[in-house]
Amino acid sequence: MVKVLRNKVIVYTFILILILSAVYIFFLRDLVILAYEDNAPYWLEHLIEVLYPRFIVEKQRFELSFFLYKADQILIRTLLVTAGLTISCYCISPISLIRYQIQSFPIKQYNILIFIFYAGLLYFSWRWVFAFDEIVKLAPFYKGILIYRLLHLPVLPLGLFYTLYTFYIISILNILRGSRKVIWPASVALILVLFQGYINSFEKVEHGQVTLTYAVMLMPFMFLEINDQIRYRTQQNDKVQSWTLFLIQFTIAAVYFLSGLEKMLTSGLAWASSDTFRTYITLHDQPLGIELARNDVIASILPLGALFFQLTFFIILIKPRWKYIYLPMGIFFHLGTKILMDIGPYFSSWIFVYIFFIDWKRLWNKVLSAIDKRHINNQKGA
Repeated sequence: MVKVLRNKVIVYTFILILILSAVYIFFLRDLVILAYEDNAPYWLEHLIEVLYPRFIVEKQRFELSFFLYKADQILIRTLLVTAGLTISCYCISPISLIRYQIQSFPIKQYNILIFIFYAGLLYFSWRWVFAFDEIVKLAPFYKGILIYRLLHLPVLPLGLFYTLYTFYIISILNILRGSRKVIWPASVALILVLFQGYINSFEKVEHGQVTLTYAVMLMPFMFLEINDQIRYRTQQNDKVQSWTLFLIQFTIAAVYFLSGLEKMLTSGLAWASSDTFRTYITLHDQPLGIELARNDVIASILPLGALFFQLTFFIILIKPRWKYIYLPMGIFFHLGTKILMDIGPYFSSWIFVYIFFIDWKRLWNKVLSAIDKRHINNQKGA
């Protein structure tokens, strides 16, 4: 019965892909041309104002082919997502995947992870307090991301920004002191996402904390599932289980994969060419980057290595031991981006979220064991 249902889903998906392609080729693509020529129907003009407000300015800078290419990309990506989800559901049972990826670990490891994550969150968001004044001053240039425009959400008064930030800090401090009430991580997630929305509402999207933001949004669910286990556990059982932990790991891997896929869809393997690499290096004008770009071999290997790393990072979800290869690769990747192009900080939030792949209990035991051995050796030497 299940196999028959899956076969039907495959057939229906194939029909849906054909219909979407036909509608786009024979109808929607012509609307792009009409919009570019200012002959679009009213409903389309209104839709563009909501979804793509920069279209009016950008069509003065780019030719029609640029926007047709963008529209083609939307169709291609929609079809890829549709086909990918269908194939995934056909090959893998979602229920069995959830059961397989429920991770079990000691409560102590959970507590260490929570403390490190929210302490790190303080580090990565303390500068926001200096951004609120700029946001208020730049209110005339405020565009608002899509949901802010739909809700007609204006720039908040400066006092309200500071009030929300104060509550944000209080929520994190409550978590750090050991409170496991879900209201605290939920408050942190809501306020952080609100601030991220305002920061990205001036036509410049900041991707530097995207993986951190996804993790923050999922953390309340981890609190929920583990709080219930702690409440009803027996004294003999000091372990908890979490599927949310895998979900956080999955989102991190998915962001890497989609970043690599974006490069492939936009320019194919041309992105990883030595010429493209040299162009990026020249734009950022960093001495070491310019020196390395002169070498043809290095200029070819580095971008190909970066693309390979992003597209294959998800392997550590299937083969967890591979994290000992991919996590160091990720550290070198982000440090290299900083050193060669001066993009982002040395210790970025992209590196920080690797804490979700580390066995903190095992690491802590190794540290204690090393300290004990050193102490014993010192006593023998004395």
